[in-house]
Amino acid sequence: LHIIDEVLIPNSALPLLQVASRANASEIVKLMKSAGLHSALTGKKDFTLFAPSDEAISRLPAGLRNSLSNPKVLKNILLYHLIEGRRGIDSFENEELLDTLATNKSVRANMYNYGRVITMQGGRILPFKFDLKACNGIVHVVNKVLLPPKGTIADIIEANSDFSTFSSLLDKAGLKELLRKRPSLTVFAPVNQAFFRVSKAKIQRLLEDDYKLQTFLKYHIFQGTLFSPGLWDGCNPYSLNGEAVSVKVTDSEIKINDALVKKADVSANNGVIHIVDGVLQTHAKYIGRFFPLLPFV
Repeated sequence: LHIIDEVLIPNSALPLLQVASRANASEIVKLMKSAGLHSALTGKKDFTLFAPSDEAISRLPAGLRNSLSNPKVLKNILLYHLIEGRRGIDSFENEELLDTLATNKSVRANMYNYGRVITMQGGRILPFKFDLKACNGIVHVVNKVLLPPKGTIADIIEANSDFSTFSSLLDKAGLKELLRKRPSLTVFAPVNQAFFRVSKAKIQRLLEDDYKLQTFLKYHIFQGTLFSPGLWDGCNPYSLNGEAVSVKVTDSEIKINDALVKKADVSANNGVIHIVDGVLQTHAKYIGRFFPLLPFV
């Protein structure tokens, strides 16, 4: 027999934000209150909240943290973590785009490792902290703050001067429209310095042969949105040129073949970009023998 001095109230009898606080996501609740969203989330209307854990909030870069002092920026980011209605994890489909309360912004659901890993815009839904039922919705705790994309994959590559070499090669190969229009892509984008380690002779051969250039570039492009939780040690995803890459994952880094991922999970409207420090070397002479080239659409 244990005597307690207060009534134990189940989550299902509590409002959304109180359930989030109970699940070690109290910092996002404080931000919701400061943005004036508290009253809307304690009413009768149901919402689903993807609540970044307190640890995720503590890891925010200083620049992003400072930007949250702007009320408009803060509110837009917070609304990006909310969708209308109750959505449990069993209702999500891979590559599903869920409309958020942020104007014209959706979050992308992905399932990896046979559904054992579920992400929202690259933020992993934490084990044992999903489907937390409140009286006015459901809370899923995620391991990162979700940020709205800033354009298509092509837009992001064009806007970043660190990708100017990669961007110009994509233009020459006629692949920019693919990265602008095709949904659900993953791109490992080499920075300019990566091309310094490629011989001038090889670059020249690529520039002189459109087929070789497309084959080389398509080795950096993958169908399907592979955020970092979908890249596990030993997996071998296939690129658009039909050839697989080798993925090596440790606690501190991700490598694709021999290229180090410098920055992972740059989300785009139509997929995700991972920034790598080296080009992915393809063995083009084997491609036609073993793997059919996928059509360029």
